[in-house]
Amino acid sequence: MRSGVWIWIAFSVSLRLAAQPNIASAVNAASYLTPGLPNAGIAQGSIFAIFGGGLGPAQVVQAQRLPLETQVAGTSVRISAAGTDYPVPLLYSSATAVGGVLPSSVPEGQADVIVNYDGRDSNRFTTQVRKSAFGIFTRNQAGFGPAVLQNWISGSIILNGLHQVTAAGQLAILWGTGLGAISQSDADVPPAGDLPVDVEVLVGGQAAKVLYHGRSPTYPGLDQINFEVPPGIIGCYVPLVVRAGSVMSNFASMSIVSSGTICGDDVSWRGRLFVGTAADVRVGIVEMTHEEYSTPSSSPVFWSEDGTARFFDVLWNSIDSLSRLGDLQVLPGTCSVAWNRWNNADQMQNMYPEEPNLPTVPMQAGDYLKIQGPAGKKPLDHAGPGEYEGRLGGMTDLGGSAAPQFMSPGAYTFDNLAPPPPPADASPPESYDLQASVSIPGEIHWTNKAQLTEVNRGQDLRFEWSGGVDGREYVVVGGSSADEALKTRVTFMCAQNPSAGAFTVPSWILEVLPKNSTSAPDSYPYGFLFVGSSSNNVNSLAAGTVLGTLNMLYFRYMFMYYSILDFR
Repeated sequence: MRSGVWIWIAFSVSLRLAAQPNIASAVNAASYLTPGLPNAGIAQGSIFAIFGGGLGPAQVVQAQRLPLETQVAGTSVRISAAGTDYPVPLLYSSATAVGGVLPSSVPEGQADVIVNYDGRDSNRFTTQVRKSAFGIFTRNQAGFGPAVLQNWISGSIILNGLHQVTAAGQLAILWGTGLGAISQSDADVPPAGDLPVDVEVLVGGQAAKVLYHGRSPTYPGLDQINFEVPPGIIGCYVPLVVRAGSVMSNFASMSIVSSGTICGDDVSWRGRLFVGTAADVRVGIVEMTHEEYSTPSSSPVFWSEDGTARFFDVLWNSIDSLSRLGDLQVLPGTCSVAWNRWNNADQMQNMYPEEPNLPTVPMQAGDYLKIQGPAGKKPLDHAGPGEYEGRLGGMTDLGGSAAPQFMSPGAYTFDNLAPPPPPADASPPESYDLQASVSIPGEIHWTNKAQLTEVNRGQDLRFEWSGGVDGREYVVVGGSSADEALKTRVTFMCAQNPSAGAFTVPSWILEVLPKNSTSAPDSYPYGFLFVGSSSNNVNSLAAGTVLGTLNMLYFRYMFMYYSILDFR
């Protein structure tokens, strides 16, 4: 591995991290999985990060030499397990975070992490030490989205991304930490060689041929997995996950094409951004969403329809760090998993984490945004910089009266055209004359909802539906489980073409979700499954679209049906 890539990884880990020392959390430095989740924990010999306050100096101080020392800038860390203290080789220290390598000699099971800064001990933070618990480094430094993965092409090694893709049969090098212990020093450059752990790399759900799984002989605690990209999978955000021993890693993604060097697909607007261009791009996304909530045996207890619009510049040089989690779409036939840790009750319902350092600039689109369909015309009002929203139909409160349904089969148009003449005080839009159309062919029907009364996380889960039109939309299925004690929600989502009529979610997906907390009456549910449909990019970029000053304008719809239940 080139030294520049390692420096980037080490510095990115330290950037994530921003009296008496206090530990709030200790996690795998690549995955950041919340302690207590089924696949969380810190592996023997792995790089881990400690978050908190008063842990070290105000500015980040990094280790200056190898072998690593057990004190950096007045900070030291020890692991207390089975009556023995183990000093930790440190990578860096700061007031809000410390990074180190968990000694391979720490036994499996519960252990306490203690930070000492300027002679004062922190609280004891209990963590789970595992034999193996691999974490994938990601380009957004948050544990999700595009992986830190290199393409091996004709002897050159480049980072995989939308601009530099790989193809079936090519060698890929995945970077992470957590494969397990070594017999040599954890503080010095490790030897190369496969580690004694079973490793499986799943690319779009397909097992890849693993060629190497062990330490990178460049830096302590850093692992690499070399694998061959399997055939038959093409996409800009193909799900990527690793099983080390019996523990699944965080879920990341990689870009794969059949030919060429730039990625483009019909699943996500992000996957089509820079096909044929190398400049910043102006994008508009207009969505109509129909949502229904019920129990397995009940009719909807709440339903709503909303319209939203977002307009922004996407910065060319930062696009490779973007994930696709917020699109509610994955490649047909594949699944992905995301987790979101919340700080307050309002964030509990968020199924996907906030994109860090989003490389976009909001753009205004005027005062006259509207959607028109068979049931009439609805306005979209300002909701923030570059954001618009409006209620299309349904309820505003649980148990309240409902406005008539707006979304039904038929043709829909969107525009921001002002009625002539525009008022003198109208806000000048940055993009004029936007027009787009989309057609809803019909709703899908979840045919086995009543049979799914709870989720056994140790068994496969089958979804069945009817309806939908191949080539114009995808069916999305999934579920979400939140643990109040962990303040974390984990969501899985899979996609399939409508004509398939069914999708079976493998148990290895469900095993990474926590058992959900009990939902209080009249509150947002902790556990639920969902089935829905969403227009793809071919349908969303309908003929006749008028872009104004935009490069891309998407007008799409989504139907989502939620069934409230428990994950056991």
